[in-house]
Amino acid sequence: MTSTLYERHIDTLPSTTKQHPIPSGYWKIIFTASTPTEETFAAFIMDQDTPRAASFCSYQVTVEEIEQRSGLKCRRPSRQRANLFVDSW
Repeated sequence: MTSTLYERHIDTLPSTTKQHPIPSGYWKIIFTASTPTEETFAAFIMDQDTPRAASFCSYQVTVEEIEQRSGLKCRRPSRQRANLFVDSW
């Protein structure tokens, strides 16, 4: 799952007939287990100001934090973090 966060006002999109706010950040939840009963997820929040070359692993959070900040409730919340290992190229 992925969606936007609107935690603060940044600006609105220019050159439109209707106002569309620019998101302050984005979140993503990825199911990483083999079966649904394992309930292991990788969850990330990246702010609008996050540099493009930033390592996504530095922005790993819990599903619970995404729920709190987005105001949404996930069907299978988890406080577990997936152990992610990213090889350098």
